[in-house]
Amino acid sequence: MHRITHTKALLTMLTAVLAAAMPTADAVAQDLPSRGRVVPQLSALDQLMQDTMADNGITAGVLAVGFDDRVAYVRSFGWDDRAQTTPLPVNARMRLASVSKPITATIVRRLIADGRLSLADKAFDVGQPGGGVLQLDPFPALGDPRIADITISNLLLHRAGWNRDIVGNHAFREIQIASEMGVPSPPGPANMMRWVLGQPLQFTPGTQYAYANLGYSTLGLIIEEVTGNSYEEEVERLFDDLGYPGLVEIGRTFAADQDPLEPWYNQEALGFGPNVFDPTGPFVRWPYGGWHQEGASSMGGLIAPAEPLLALADSVILFGSSSGVPLSGGISPSFFSAHSGSLPGTDTVVWQRGQSLRVAVLFNHRDQTFQNAWGVNVAAEIDRMFLAGEISEPPCAIDLDGDGRLTIFDFLAFQTRFDAGSLETDFDGDGELTIFDFLAFQNAFDVGC
Repeated sequence: MHRITHTKALLTMLTAVLAAAMPTADAVAQDLPSRGRVVPQLSALDQLMQDTMADNGITAGVLAVGFDDRVAYVRSFGWDDRAQTTPLPVNARMRLASVSKPITATIVRRLIADGRLSLADKAFDVGQPGGGVLQLDPFPALGDPRIADITISNLLLHRAGWNRDIVGNHAFREIQIASEMGVPSPPGPANMMRWVLGQPLQFTPGTQYAYANLGYSTLGLIIEEVTGNSYEEEVERLFDDLGYPGLVEIGRTFAADQDPLEPWYNQEALGFGPNVFDPTGPFVRWPYGGWHQEGASSMGGLIAPAEPLLALADSVILFGSSSGVPLSGGISPSFFSAHSGSLPGTDTVVWQRGQSLRVAVLFNHRDQTFQNAWGVNVAAEIDRMFLAGEISEPPCAIDLDGDGRLTIFDFLAFQTRFDAGSLETDFDGDGELTIFDFLAFQNAFDVGC
């Protein structure tokens, strides 16, 4: 598309006109409030989110959809707070749970590409010839000599030798680990891995697949060891490069410490449990002290808005033997990969199809029966719609006159729709039409499609 240079006089005139109008749009009546620019061609996605959330008691959710490398749809639904008085902002930052893992994998692959790490490197230095990356003293002693054979590849591919279906999920036994080690709870990732190194493996590294949080907790420690930076700094570096600086960070355990843009995490039916920071004190709601969110960073502790996840999905393979590997330009249209996440108060997924469809879903509630992954269900239905031709990439959002070019007539079309109260012109995504939407439209126009 080609843009024209508009004069300051024209901008001043239009700004004055819009400021004088200042209407508030009347949204379509819905059970849950929604925020974000309305995309008429993708209205079926609004209904899909409304139905999914209403049917399952989900009070906060964000859906982002991209086609090719363009973000086409970002909308939030529901409430920011437990009292359900404040609508969820479209740029809400929500816990990712295991959607943190493809981010960790991508950082590791970048270190490999830079020659600072290799897939064959041994993860742990437990006195074997050649050593390993991490020097952690097993507690109380090395629990299995095969630990010396665990490689970076084993950790990435969930083939390191740990099987939580057999021995339980070590990664969330923080109170027990701290008690046995005689350290304050939570023990932190390094102490947790020292304790794990004192336990037997369930299979020989590299011989089986068993999904393991421990592998990605270890990779977070390895990232810090190799780079000399914190894991969070390396996450920030990655998303700087993807064009979303400062938006992805480590979440916090307690509500009082949350990012201002985080919603209430709703898992009321689960009740209360021990506080990982004060095991003998008053019980807490599970999403707020049932585990150490900061300590889970590289395996499931990050928070983010939905939109940066589309950039990740447009950049790397999300899951499987090539998790974190850059997407090639020649992948098949049928190529598919996704990664989901689940914790009390969190249900997430990031999804990719070929070179075209990208989906990110973030919910503040999960199915406590573990029979459904609601985010996956939403993404799968969008994928079905896409493959069936029921939805497709909508026109460029700022080409409002639909002529395939960006000209002054798009500003006039914006003014007409703005005056009519169309949420297509809600370019700042706050659910209201104000002068700030004109400024956001102007910025988008300057960037182009």
